[in-house]
Amino acid sequence: MRTNKLNDFVSSYRRRLVNSRDKAIMASHYYERENTKLQFPIICFSSLSGFICFLASSKVIAIANYQEILTMSAGFISVLSSIVQAVSNNLKYQARADSFRMQAEAYSALITRMRFFNYSPSEPGEFIQLLETKILEVKSRQQYFIPLHILETYQEIHDIITHDSVSESTEEKIDIGHLEMASTS
Repeated sequence: MRTNKLNDFVSSYRRRLVNSRDKAIMASHYYERENTKLQFPIICFSSLSGFICFLASSKVIAIANYQEILTMSAGFISVLSSIVQAVSNNLKYQARADSFRMQAEAYSALITRMRFFNYSPSEPGEFIQLLETKILEVKSRQQYFIPLHILETYQEIHDIITHDSVSESTEEKIDIGHLEMASTS
């Protein structure tokens, strides 16, 4: 038979895992947006460079000086595209987004296990040991830190939710999208 102390422990840890999962999801979305901001110019520069090369090599523009200018412009735009691509590769935004997404999925799996624990006849000691092992495994695989502005935004949201749940007379609604946008600008 499970004690209230054990149930409190499981409930508390489930909340902590939900918080960790939510932070990882926010970090994943942030890095996906940042990656898109870098990938879009690369696509545009590459397309523009290809179009200018096509114009320079075609017979549409017969004046030699314009062909040289177009060729130089295409080369310059290709260099810009390469620089932005190198910056994108160095920042590893996509790898960070994928890493945080996998972490969020692992936390979700642990949350599901905790829900089933409430209904299973398994031994609490074994379950807690397994839980500890899995949490340490998930944390050890994460090589990136969650950006500070996400942690601050999450804390603001958590404080508002906590305050609203304590004070039942509060009519204030939580606009999570507004808080998220305010922290990124």
